[in-house]
Amino acid sequence: MNRLIKCLLFCLALSPVTLLAQNSLNTSLLFHWQDTTLVGSTAYDNVYNEIWGVYQDGREYAIIGSTDGTHIFDVSDVLNAQQVAYVPGAYQGTGVIHRDFHDYKGYLYIVCDEGPSTLQIVDISTLPDSVSIVYDSDDLFTLAHNIFIDENGVLYVFGADYGIGGALMYDLVANPENPPLLGVFNDYYLHDGMVRGDTLWG
Repeated sequence: MNRLIKCLLFCLALSPVTLLAQNSLNTSLLFHWQDTTLVGSTAYDNVYNEIWGVYQDGREYAIIGSTDGTHIFDVSDVLNAQQVAYVPGAYQGTGVIHRDFHDYKGYLYIVCDEGPSTLQIVDISTLPDSVSIVYDSDDLFTLAHNIFIDENGVLYVFGADYGIGGALMYDLVANPENPPLLGVFNDYYLHDGMVRGDTLWG
């Protein structure tokens, strides 16, 4: 028997084991959403990217990024989950691969890692009824890969188009709708990071 046939037989022998393993995860699909009008990215054909969760006023929300913008779902009753808000991206379409989110005291902060984009700040305090965009500008930076907000109300922006893409730090306590710059770490590019106390891990 040649090597190709042996390899195929080995793969076929493993198939039932793999299929059984996939069915034994003890999980159930409770809700599924897909918008077939949204386009995939040119790079990877991904339509969706990044997810974030918010608990507010006794309700739970799932926030999903797409090539078009930010979709907010009320998932408090997961079997009857529904999209309750949508925030169009400053940059949209097949060039979008990744958006990122973080929330702080009734505000949602949104960045995109592609195109001529913006920092978007959205007042989500009136969910599930509505949201309002309170800031949508490229004055602070145009794009960023990831964001993090620490317990002190500092917004950290990683992989932005500033210097070599280290970390930009903004004060949300001083002004959550137009935060002033606190400082910059620009010794290395940072793809992502988290902060506790006075220490940043990147």
